[in-house]
Amino acid sequence: MFGWILCRSSQTQEDSMNIIIAGDGKVGSMLTCQLSGEGHDVTVIDCDDRVLAATVDRYDVMAVHGNCASMDILMQAGVKDADSVLDAFAAIADGEYTFISRGDGSGTHSKELSLWPEALGITKDPASFANYTKWYVSANAGMGACLVMAEEMGAYILTDKATFLTFVANDGVMG
Repeated sequence: MFGWILCRSSQTQEDSMNIIIAGDGKVGSMLTCQLSGEGHDVTVIDCDDRVLAATVDRYDVMAVHGNCASMDILMQAGVKDADSVLDAFAAIADGEYTFISRGDGSGTHSKELSLWPEALGITKDPASFANYTKWYVSANAGMGACLVMAEEMGAYILTDKATFLTFVANDGVMG
C-alpha cells in the first residue's frame, strides 16, 4: 500500500496535473497548499462546508461537498479527468524532476518500482536506472531518512501515510 506523492519542485503550466484530494484535514490541507501553490488543478472533497469555504478562500482550488467514498461525489469532483499516480510518475520522469527512492527492497520501494513507465525499465537492479541518476536518487535508506532527504533536495518521493504523518507532526524532524 502506498500513501502520498509529495510534490516539492516547481511546476510549469504544461506540467500541471489534475488532482483530487479526499479530505480537507491536516494532511489534505497541507497537500492542497503545496499542490495548488505549484500550479496544479486541485479539487478538494470534504463533508464540512465551513472547512471547504475556508479552503476556497485561501487557495485557487475547486471544492466538492460530500463523502469522498461516494462514487457520485467522486464523479462530481471529476475523478474521470484526474491524473493517476502512473501519470504523476510519468511526468516526474519526463521532466527529470528529482525523485528520492528508498532503494532498499521495502514494500514502499517495490510499489514505487511498479509505478514507473515500463519503457524506462527501472527495477531494483542499479544498472536499470544508471541512465537516470541525474534525477533518480536511490537512497538505500529508511522512509524517515528519505523524507528528510526529499525535503532538503526539493524532491518528489512516495511514502506511506503513517511515516508522512509523523514527519508532518514533527516538523520534518525524524529520529
